[in-house]
Amino acid sequence: MVTVSAFFGSPERVFYELMSFDIHVDVPVVPPTDARPWITLVTQGAGARVMNAPDGLDPEEWGRAEYLICLPPDWGSFEKAYMGDFSETAYWPIRLLKTLARLPINEDGWLGWGHTVDNGQPFADDTELCESLLLGPYSFDEGSAFCALPDGGRVAFYQVVPLYREEGDYAVAHNADALINCLSDVVEDCVDIHRPNCCKEPESA
Repeated sequence: MVTVSAFFGSPERVFYELMSFDIHVDVPVVPPTDARPWITLVTQGAGARVMNAPDGLDPEEWGRAEYLICLPPDWGSFEKAYMGDFSETAYWPIRLLKTLARLPINEDGWLGWGHTVDNGQPFADDTELCESLLLGPYSFDEGSAFCALPDGGRVAFYQVVPLYREEGDYAVAHNADALINCLSDVVEDCVDIHRPNCCKEPESA
């Protein structure tokens, strides 16, 4: 929790994981402030397991990661979720973070900057966003990209940018940098579930 407070602000509450079959992943909820007028969700526990980093990357530097997502200050109330009523329109960002945290374990793989992950369907009924792009924590200070560990290793922090299907396809066909150039005019610090789709062909009249 110290790292979350130092990098992203003091959590107001935490979604504690009651049952864990592999790693234990909690999700602290950092409320909006004047300096950071958005809600921040951050995983805590994903970095407990070293990912299977590609050849050429030091696992002590690139094998551990935590994930965050920034939501608008008027995001749907989490109160019902705390009581066990998991409405996807409010809860999907938390589910997404937990899914990303476990994906490298389930696939014996690795997640890093520029990776896209397909959810298979829209995250909720009120949006067509259905994929994720991992970037550095661009909504925060430069020093929040990594957390040094006492043993000399480090944990990377990746900010999740939800994507439309066409945007994910564009990243696969080109690369993450090309997609980021397209997204630069439509993506803000926090998630907008109705933002323009920067890769969708305009409909003919």
